[in-house]
Amino acid sequence: MKAITLKPYYFVLFFLFTISVSYAQTVFDHNGNFVIQQDEEYYPGKIILKTNDTLIGRISLNYRIKENFSALFNDGTNDVKIPNKSIGKIILFDRNNEVTEFESLDNSKQLYRILYSGKVKIYDSSSRPQAGNLVGSVFINENNQVYSLFNFWSSGSKQDLIDYINKRDGENFKRRDFKTNDAIFAYLDK
Repeated sequence: MKAITLKPYYFVLFFLFTISVSYAQTVFDHNGNFVIQQDEEYYPGKIILKTNDTLIGRISLNYRIKENFSALFNDGTNDVKIPNKSIGKIILFDRNNEVTEFESLDNSKQLYRILYSGKVKIYDSSSRPQAGNLVGSVFINENNQVYSLFNFWSSGSKQDLIDYINKRDGENFKRRDFKTNDAIFAYLDK
């Protein structure tokens, strides 16, 4: 019987591969704080603090610093970290001057994008405008109750919303029954 032996350079390559993958997202700021996100874009907008003060400039969202999240605010000269716990709402403008709002959801440390606001409020976990597309986990605030609609086995955020409707209303809708996200939002707001 012939034994299979691995060349020593395979071990070195495996070791280098795991090192580069493990630390690819690790970044430390100038003060030694551990920051996960490093490449979020800045968008023009305004931060409305819980004290009702308003800051206008360029903003980037949800930077994790140790156990807390912050927004980075640039007034044209300096970057300032503003802890999310002191932020009431953030309003961003994309390249087409469309407005996207973000706020804390159920006293979370993170800010969530508001997709729809009516009888129900629908959020997702995006930290950018995204031109109205559903991205990441979707949350719904209905009757002052917040529900996470994330389902690992579903085919996406739109399907998560449809599954919520089907469960809530005893329906059997499919994705094809709703041509747009706005049609889903309108149905949820009945």
